[in-house]
Amino acid sequence: IYVNGDFHGVFVWRGSKPAADYLIDKKNKLHYLVQASGKNPSTWLGYTASDWTFSYAKKPDTKSLQRLVSYIADCQSGKASLADFESYANKQSWLDYLLFIELAASQDSMINNLFLESWDGGNIWHVMAYDMDETFGIVWGYTPAQVQPDVLGWITNYNAAWTMLREFFADDLAARWKYLRDNNVISSDTLDKTIRRLTGTISTDDFASDL
Repeated sequence: IYVNGDFHGVFVWRGSKPAADYLIDKKNKLHYLVQASGKNPSTWLGYTASDWTFSYAKKPDTKSLQRLVSYIADCQSGKASLADFESYANKQSWLDYLLFIELAASQDSMINNLFLESWDGGNIWHVMAYDMDETFGIVWGYTPAQVQPDVLGWITNYNAAWTMLREFFADDLAARWKYLRDNNVISSDTLDKTIRRLTGTISTDDFASDL
């Protein structure tokens, strides 16, 4: 960013979460977009309204979100089973998201900085990422030595609900991972090209000045 010719640094701007980015029709009352935003360690242990912020619809039926969160809480306590997961959520969406946060080492994406969305009034929920500032080795308050992959370990181990999902769907995740690897969706080359595409418009001189 330059102001009147003076360099002020390299920044990442947080977006306004436009509905179109999440395929939400603002006029459709059955389209729900809600952010987990409370950073409450107990987010998935029971529904608390302050843990969630609805962007759309403007007057949602929150009982649908309560149903999902209560179900995941009941799965952790043994009152329900993840065998019924697809009655509440799109399993493929959640498995892809889980693989994504493991690949990106995104600790901040399990009880915060994730979006749940539904296109049927909250009957079936999908999950998407938001605010990816703590990924790929950037963790608030951590040193470089603390963010090494073999030190961080499984990202989903930092939240019991996501650990439960990873362990229960381990075979599905392994099959999905193999498919993505075999088809070069996830590879060192793909990651390198993605990072270069996102950062390549910023000059190395500006990066150096920012430091």
